[in-house]
Amino acid sequence: MKFNYRKYYETFHNTTIPIDENNIPYEIHHIDGDHSNNEVHNLLCVSIDQHYQLHLNQKDYASCILILKRKEKYLNGEFDKEVVSFLSSLNNKKRIKEGTHNFLKKEHAMNNSKVQKKLYDKKLHHFCSGQDIRGQKSYNKRRCQWIESSEEDFINLLLKYKFIINRKLRNGVKQEKINGMIIQALNCRYGEDKNKKQNILKQLGENRGICNDSYSE
Repeated sequence: MKFNYRKYYETFHNTTIPIDENNIPYEIHHIDGDHSNNEVHNLLCVSIDQHYQLHLNQKDYASCILILKRKEKYLNGEFDKEVVSFLSSLNNKKRIKEGTHNFLKKEHAMNNSKVQKKLYDKKLHHFCSGQDIRGQKSYNKRRCQWIESSEEDFINLLLKYKFIINRKLRNGVKQEKINGMIIQALNCRYGEDKNKKQNILKQLGENRGICNDSYSE
């Protein structure tokens, strides 16, 4: 029988796990990343967004994907497939680096993925080149910056985008086209968390005074 660490947490702390404003129950995070370690000091009660960020900081991309899918199930929505695809790519590259990916197992050569194994061995696979499956290079690098950077670095990155935007505006480039990068970055990092995105936009407006209402979704 599977150990119910949520019930254990509630019993130990004599409390009920809360529910947020979107009717999503709080989750129990294993601090050391070991799901078999259910000691009470290793269990932390957090919101689903906090849980996602904690696993992102730990570079546990597989758990991030599960959390995103779980959140969208609660909201009866659809998860961002591009973000999930990118997290899957990061997870695969991490597993290759750690030597745990199926490509590195001898028995893998016996299944239906021989072609991919051959591409990887010849350093032609997109896992090796840093390209995604469509051959795009720089987009993955940007998304990695958006997801993995600290909040301070992320805001500085958006400020850099805004400096470029202001320069391009003076050259007559359309506002909607060049604002897309900021919205794309916010969606990639924060998903459906509109309050967080609006707070970041507000911070951009207060910093150097170069934000205006056209940046809101």
